Amino acid sequence: MEETAKQSPKGRQLWSWILRLVVVGVICWWLIGGADLDALLQALTRINPLVFLLALSLVTLNMYLASVRWASLMSAFGARDIPAGLVLFRIILIGHFYNTFVPGSVGGDMVRGYVARRCFDDTSSSFAVVVSDRVIGLSTLSLVLLVGLLLGPRIVDLASLAPWIIGIIALGLVVVTIGYFSKKLTALWAKIPQISRMDGVLIAATLSICAHISTIICFASISATLQLDVSWLDLCLIVPLGLIAGVIPLAIAGIGPREVALVGVLGLVGVTRADALALSLGFAATIIILALVGGLLQMTIGYTGVDDATSDSDTT
Repeated sequence: MEETAKQSPKGRQLWSWILRLVVVGVICWWLIGGADLDALLQALTRINPLVFLLALSLVTLNMYLASVRWASLMSAFGARDIPAGLVLFRIILIGHFYNTFVPGSVGGDMVRGYVARRCFDDTSSSFAVVVSDRVIGLSTLSLVLLVGLLLGPRIVDLASLAPWIIGIIALGLVVVTIGYFSKKLTALWAKIPQISRMDGVLIAATLSICAHISTIICFASISATLQLDVSWLDLCLIVPLGLIAGVIPLAIAGIGPREVALVGVLGLVGVTRADALALSLGFAATIIILALVGGLLQMTIGYTGVDDATSDSDTT
């Protein structure tokens, strides 16, 4: 019985990988099977190497902004002895490696929460920072999506989204109302780590918006070298939908649902499947390269420097 219990987590992990392989295999069959392979290869060769380096630089910039955002949120939650900026940047890259190659797409978040726990008197605050970081990222991405919905191509019926938007707002109001009037939930709320500096949260939100804009510029650069007829407003709608789909934990090396979403939505604005897939794979290549850099850092340097008392504002 004990041996079976010990093997069960490995068995679940194996089945998780099998499921992901099957799903990604079906996705690849659908994407490549529906596209002209020669046209896809020709589209990929149209990506200018200098433009690809620009895209890679923009994604690297996003990772650095994520490290600055993390430091701002740590400060907002009352962290002490925040590690140096380059140390946080390194940990972000290592976390990106786990998010890309480990099943679940949240392994890197768990790594960040665990590594930074020593910066707080209450270790739960470290994980609250990571959760807050995720929420802020998705919230600001939704703002970009809203701009795309309002000003971009009319490929989504806004009226059909109204019930969902109203439902989400109503759910939030219900939770807040119950939390305010219920003594039990109020006591539970009191145990949640509190924010001591709102300016850190505002800085984090601003940095998150900058990162999303940088991502759109990355897609726009690759789109331009592929000579795709898509505008900035088109990308404000298309890119967030693709990134949101990428959160689904069924991808392998970051490739999977994001490509399906991008190919599908780009098709609605007249982009061929081969060109859309080339655009998505060009972006995916930058993600994979930085994930491999994170893996290399994990094997060589690891988390050295996290214990150093380096809360100097110049480094964060």
